[in-house]
Order: sequence, then C-alpha cells, then structure tokens
Amino acid sequence: MLIMKKLLISTIILGAVALGIYEFFSTNQTLGAVDPQIMDAYVDKGTFAEVQMLQTIPDEGEVKIEMIKSRPEVRLKKWNGEINMGVRYDDINAVGSLDTDKKFKWKKGQKELHAYPLKSKEGMEGGGVEIELVLKSKPATNVFNFQIDGAEELDFFYQSALTQQEIDEGASRPENVIGSYAVYHKTKANHRVGSTNYATGKAYHIYRPKAIDALGVEVWAELLYENGVLSVTVSQSFLNGAIYPVSVDPTFGYTTIGISQISIFSEDSWVAKFTLTENGDVEKLSRYGQDSSGSFSAKGLTYSDSSTYPNALQGGATQTATFTTTAAWKDLTYSISVSLSTGTYWIGVAVSADRCLCNYDSSTNEGNAFDSDTDNYTSPPDPHDGGISINTTVIQSIYATYTASGGGGGNTSNPPARMFIQNGQVMIQDSQIKLEN
Repeated sequence: MLIMKKLLISTIILGAVALGIYEFFSTNQTLGAVDPQIMDAYVDKGTFAEVQMLQTIPDEGEVKIEMIKSRPEVRLKKWNGEINMGVRYDDINAVGSLDTDKKFKWKKGQKELHAYPLKSKEGMEGGGVEIELVLKSKPATNVFNFQIDGAEELDFFYQSALTQQEIDEGASRPENVIGSYAVYHKTKANHRVGSTNYATGKAYHIYRPKAIDALGVEVWAELLYENGVLSVTVSQSFLNGAIYPVSVDPTFGYTTIGISQISIFSEDSWVAKFTLTENGDVEKLSRYGQDSSGSFSAKGLTYSDSSTYPNALQGGATQTATFTTTAAWKDLTYSISVSLSTGTYWIGVAVSADRCLCNYDSSTNEGNAFDSDTDNYTSPPDPHDGGISINTTVIQSIYATYTASGGGGGNTSNPPARMFIQNGQVMIQDSQIKLEN
C-alpha cells in the first residue's frame, strides 16, 4: 500500500481536441448518441464495415473498429492491427447492417445487438465503441455472455472498489470504473523510436455496464472476464420489474491511460519497473497527470534495479515539466540521452507540490516504489536511500521513449503523414516536418 497524505481529488478534464482524419465526433454529443457525421465514417469493406478511430499519441499506428456483417461481432484493432480483439454475441444468429439511426444492428426475435463508435471523452481519449444488447421482453436468464477472441497476449485487470484506506490516502476511482477491466498487453510497452508507440501497454478499458429500461430506470450490471468469455450479469429483480425494451451496454474505450488517480505529496517520488529488451538511449519519460487546483513541476527519474528496490540514478534528473489542472501527457526530457543496457530499471517522477494527481490502474504486476522523503524533487537521491514503500498492484501511466543503440530500430522507411493529439494540440507529422497550431 502506498503511504501517502490525503488530498482532495479533483475531476479529470481531458484537454484533447477531438479531431482526426474523420471528424466524426461533435463537441456536444452525449455518450450513447451517434453524431450524424458517423455515417460518413463507416467504410464498406465487403464482409465488414470499418470505422477509423482517432490517434492520440505519435506513432501509435492505425486504430480501427470493424462491424462484421455475417454475425453479431465487433473487432477492435490497435497498433496497426497487432491487437485484433473480437467481441461476439452468439445468442443472436443474424446478418447485420447499418440502420437509419446510424447504428450497426443484428436483429433476431426478442433480442438485438447494436454497435456504434463513441466520441473521445474522459477515459477513452481515442474514442470507443458501445456494444448494446437490446432485450425486447424479459429474458430467460440474467447472465449475458460475450465471446472474446484475439486476446491471448492481453491481461484483463479487474478494477475493484477502493478500500477506505486507499481513499483516505488520496486515491480516487470513478463509479463506472469500479467493477471494470483495464486491458494491457502482457509484454509490449514503451516507445522505441521508429517503431510502434505502445506507451503504457494499455490497449482498452472495458467499462462497468448499465442496464436501462424503457422509462430510463437504470442499474449497474456486473462484469466478469474468464476463459475467453466476458459475462454481464444484470440484477434479476431489475429484469422482473423493468419496462421493456431493456438495453445492456458494455462499453469499450480506446486509451493508453490509467483511469484511477492517486495523490503524491510535495518532494515525494513514485517510480515503476521498466524493462529494456535491447541496449538503448532513453530520450524522455512521458507521464500522465494533472494538478488538482493550480500547477506543479515534476522531474523524471531513471534508476538501476537492485532486486526489489531502485538503486543508482541513471543520467540525473530530466528537465522539468509543468502540470496544470488539465490532465495531459507531459514529456520529461533528458538534456543528454541516458545510455542503458538490456535489463530492468525503474522510471518515475518526483514532484514539487502537494497537488499532484497521477493516473494508474490496479493490476497484479509487480514493481512500484513510493518514496516519501522530503528532498526527492530538489535533490533526487543517488544511490536511492531505500526509504520507500513497495506497492505491487498498480500500473502507472508512464512510459519511456528510447532509441535502440546503433540505430533507430525496425522502421527505416519514411512513415506516412499522421495526425494526433498532444497536450491539447492538433499535431501533423511526417518524416520531414512537424507542424503545431
């Protein structure tokens, strides 16, 4: 458990502008509604309809959603198709099509499955997809199973309710995240220059679903992922008294960011294990977070590993970055790249003020250290003094960007032009120029 002082947690406000190659999200769209521009975003590919989603960090690669026509199935692709996860509902045997309300629908008897893309919002900065099961009459069961495939290399981390101690120590978790799943790649994370930017390694977030009846009465449903099946359980008493039709709406968000937050006190530091699979020169660390009421400065730190604890500081601290009340990625750049050999290290931040809110997800991964000494920001310890608390159950929203020693890595050709969002700005980048508005 992290030993931290209580701090009032403010609401995250993402500053990213929802622009992309397809401008298919409007700023006044409510969650669950489909913007008219969505119609233009569906591209017929013969056996499926495709929607190109928003890229939110540089070199992330293509992000897509595919609606399979022949069966009720949606495929969520990320990182140029390296992740291709399918979500299928086998209890409906029907061919799907795009309906007049701009939702893709599969209809059979007393059940329908609807799927449609969602706008960029807090917790899914790359947009998402709503997979909505519509029950026209009381079903024979209150458990609805979705088959998941293409997830062999993914970990599904359940986000349980925070304990009172965690809340007292400054942690917060939104209500729709309690009972949800954060989905991470088992091995891929960080950004090798010239290759795909896996960032934190997070692929998706599956939010806690709701069941809503025809009068708008709603209740939280329960999620369980096990052995390739995502089960949604709805209260039987709700189904007994509901006015039909009832919709059950698991939501899948494209994000690289942890959805929960923890506060870090002035001069404290928080570092996480980082595995470098090849010799490389670390150029910068990227951390997601915000200030609760003003602004604070942060420095990035990289330590060697001494079994369980951070050890020697590598390359000193990075240049400072300023976090404000708008939650955003901030780059903590080294003046001179830090040359590291293959192995395990620790990366993290030390902060200057009490109001730091850092994002994370709960997990079963090992390797997070919190240091509550009073001089970590002003004079980061070298070697680390060991005055730390180890927390093994979180994944921090931080990653490293590095260049493989001896060259830029796997992609030596000029990449195509790309548009992405960084720190609330629209960025256009190709191999030769970089423009900022």
